[in-house]
Amino acid sequence: MASSSYWYNLYKGKRDLVKKYEGRIKELKTVLSNLQDNLWDEIRAVNNEIDDLKEDLNKGIRHNARFTSRANSLGSEKEKAASADIALRTSINEVDNEITRLTSLKNSAVTEREDYYRRYETAKEEERQERLKALGSIFS
Repeated sequence: MASSSYWYNLYKGKRDLVKKYEGRIKELKTVLSNLQDNLWDEIRAVNNEIDDLKEDLNKGIRHNARFTSRANSLGSEKEKAASADIALRTSINEVDNEITRLTSLKNSAVTEREDYYRRYETAKEEERQERLKALGSIFS
C-alpha cells in the first residue's frame, strides 16, 4: 500500500494543475470576450460615425444628385460583425475550441484530484489504525 504522503503529493499536483487550467480558461474567455463583445462595441461606434457623416453630408448638400448618391453609398462601407471576417471567425472558433479542450482536461484533472484525495484519506486512516495497533501491542 502506498503511503499517505505519496497520495497527498499526487493530489497536490492535480490541484495545482486544475488551478493552472482554470487560469488559462479564464484568460481565453477574456480574449474571446474581447474578440466578440468589445470589438462589436467598436464596430457599432464606427458604424454610428458613418451614419452621422452620411446624414451631415446629405443635409449639407441637398440639391446635387450625384453627391447625394455618393453620400448614400457610404452605408455600404459600414463595418461588419467580427464573425463576417473569415480570419477573425477562425480565430474565435480556435479560441473556443481551446477553451473546450482545456475544460475537458480540467474536468479529468478534477476527477483524478478527488480520487487521489480519497486514497490519501484512506491511506492516512490505515496508517492511523496501524499506529493504534502498534501502541496497543506495546501496552498489552
